Amino acid sequence: MSGPGVAPTTPALPNDFQGVDEMAHRTCSIDECEARHYAKGFCRNHYNTWKRHGDPLWFQRGCAVDGCIAPRTHGDYCTPHSHRFYRYGDPLAGDPERPRGLTLTERFWRSVEVAGPDECWTWRDAPRASDNWYATIRTDDGRVALAHRVSYEIHNGPIPDGLVIDHVCHNRDLSCTRGTTCSHRRCVNPAHLEAVTQEENVRRSAAQLKGTR
Repeated sequence: MSGPGVAPTTPALPNDFQGVDEMAHRTCSIDECEARHYAKGFCRNHYNTWKRHGDPLWFQRGCAVDGCIAPRTHGDYCTPHSHRFYRYGDPLAGDPERPRGLTLTERFWRSVEVAGPDECWTWRDAPRASDNWYATIRTDDGRVALAHRVSYEIHNGPIPDGLVIDHVCHNRDLSCTRGTTCSHRRCVNPAHLEAVTQEENVRRSAAQLKGTR
């Protein structure tokens, strides 16, 4: 109704706009999540998690290994168990106990797969691209050190100034394709390690590469 002395009234919204206001204030359907609705009933974070993993609460499920309370990071496992799963096919494989308070030498031996005297002794922990795919270990003062250098010092004493540690096993293996597939970078057998100058190290590497061609 309109006319002189009568306050105008707001027309009713068309049916197409009914519920728009409620949708604008809708929140995530996950319990205790008050974030704004984004899609599929979830907020943006829960939606992205659901889209990637098929479960909006994937990160909150925890590691699938019994007794492990660490959060998931890869697949169904936490970071350590996922590394063992992808390497061994079993999240519990190659899992030595690592209590706190161990010395560098004690931690070193817990991470080595000792083989024959002339075979490569493989470092258990998976290498990282940031370390150029060499095996590493954290020292007592918190530094990250190359495991083969630590092995040399454990067995032979300090590395002489100006020298580097060369993997002799790599130089002998003409089938090695180098790079990320080079297994010798994880070898810590002291019989396979030799302190040489950088120039000699480069010369040996070039000779090994030439032998593979």
